Amino acid sequence: MADLPQRATIRWQGYDYANVGAYYLTLCTQDRSHRFGRIVDGVMHPSPIGEWAQRCWDAIPEHMPHVDVGEFVVMPNHVHGIVIIRQRLVDVDGVRARHDAPDTTTNAPNTTAWNVPGIHDAADPPPHDPRARHDAPLRDPRKPPGIPHGALGQIVASYKSAVTRMAYRDGLLPNGTPVWQRNYWDRVIRDDGEYERIAKYIRDNPANWKGDRFNR
Repeated sequence: MADLPQRATIRWQGYDYANVGAYYLTLCTQDRSHRFGRIVDGVMHPSPIGEWAQRCWDAIPEHMPHVDVGEFVVMPNHVHGIVIIRQRLVDVDGVRARHDAPDTTTNAPNTTAWNVPGIHDAADPPPHDPRARHDAPLRDPRKPPGIPHGALGQIVASYKSAVTRMAYRDGLLPNGTPVWQRNYWDRVIRDDGEYERIAKYIRDNPANWKGDRFNR
């Protein structure tokens, strides 16, 4: 199956990613390394880190009650998933902040895996590094002012940090070893038909691994 055109590398300029809505995400491992497992005969066999990628995804609504998660799949070197923001927290908190797709990890409360102030993915280069290109402006995790509460960038960064933290805690990787590629792909899902098409693509991804652009 051909890759969906949703994999654009540029954020929708001017769009507020704290808005209520459904979002299709693709997050890759650093250097597209096959850290999350392997596919045999169209079936994904997750590694221990891949299992954490699944468990941390499933736990997102427990720690971010304004968020639901939809279809999701762990692949050898990336994950696909749908995030549904049910409530605009920047409005609930009385603040309408500009969304800058931040990559920070200081926002997920009430759990050992998620509550990791100051921890960020070791793959993250300094903001001046050319590798820091993202689909929208990135903020240094050490400079949280102005980050929109509950926005998509916060959800993604907290999820990535949770997986990284658990990999380090369980000794699956040496501390400081990168897990994730810094940037990510997203698409705003516009209607039910598009949602169902993307959900099917996600479900079918393991069976179509042989022809996947990420299979390298």
